Amino acid sequence: AAFKKAMQMGVDLNDEEQRNQIFDEIFPDAVKPGSPEAFFRWLPLPRLPLRGMDLEHALREKNVNVYSSHRFTVKSNPEDFLRLAISSPENNSDLLTALNIVKEFIRENQLEILQRSY
Repeated sequence: AAFKKAMQMGVDLNDEEQRNQIFDEIFPDAVKPGSPEAFFRWLPLPRLPLRGMDLEHALREKNVNVYSSHRFTVKSNPEDFLRLAISSPENNSDLLTALNIVKEFIRENQLEILQRSY
């Protein structure tokens, strides 16, 4: 909604800002980045019922590449989250498609997105 409204008003957003607004529209309760031009976003997923690598694999089968928390920590039992590189898709349409696939996967698997900052 915010992205569409900005476009209708003729607001000139750079590509990173547009992609972050698209992300915020799909995941309004997700962690907000430190910059409106962030290249990646975090989705904290507490009580994840499957291993991070299994989650990565399941989404890869849907043609969406994400990384789970085990790749970004030295802790033996890290908190569960996904890291989504919103700058990687070729265009905003591809980003929107990928984010909707992730959102549907979260809904289908009854996962909860934790609201917190990193």
